[in-house]
Amino acid sequence: MTCPKTLRNGPCGGVRENGNCEVKPEMQCVWLKAYDRTIFLPLPKVWKDHYNDLRPPVDMQLQGTSSWINLITKRDQQTPAGWSVQDGNH
Repeated sequence: MTCPKTLRNGPCGGVRENGNCEVKPEMQCVWLKAYDRTIFLPLPKVWKDHYNDLRPPVDMQLQGTSSWINLITKRDQQTPAGWSVQDGNH
């Protein structure tokens, strides 16, 4: 997860014409790079479908906490209040 804006569902509206990030102009947008790399993966169609899966926003309350504890307690899998992946409500 290296997007400077911590976006998890694709590029923002600030991607520059050359495909670089608006926050870090020297860096290629991580979402464009990820999409371009799907053609090199086994079963590219499967990966492109997975790429388009909607993910909940990053829970910034987990910043500075243990990723292992969050994994074991499933804290990192909780969806923030008011956000639902199933119905696309966000």
